[in-house]
Amino acid sequence: MKNDKIKGFSLEGFVPSWPSSVMGTGILSVALALCKKAIPFFYTLSIVFAVITYILLALVFGIWVMRLIKHPRQFYKELHHPVAGSFLPTMPIAFMIAGIDMLLLGTCFYWATGSCIHCLCCVYRRNHRYLSFQLADHAYSLSK
Repeated sequence: MKNDKIKGFSLEGFVPSWPSSVMGTGILSVALALCKKAIPFFYTLSIVFAVITYILLALVFGIWVMRLIKHPRQFYKELHHPVAGSFLPTMPIAFMIAGIDMLLLGTCFYWATGSCIHCLCCVYRRNHRYLSFQLADHAYSLSK
């Protein structure tokens, strides 16, 4: 396998909390758009931050998918980790927040995409995390 490290960055070390940067930028765009009546310039600024949100979303989602393809074991390990697994829904939530930005511009593609991905992640996480879990080296199962 070819080395995927580039000046201190590695796909394997790409943490699942990175989509939260998309979420924060997207919420800033929404907040600015909601304040457009008080200060009209905020709407223009909102559009600028919405574009930054879409660029960040494309970049982070691309890296997220490449990591999923190149390092599926690491992704699977994080999925079952009690803390890191809780950050995996940040990607679909980032899609939903970008979708809220899009709703301000008149379309709901990102919101619908994020909602679908989020539902799939929730069902998968429920089936693999909550139906079978371990406490203090004892295996417990809710479904027998």
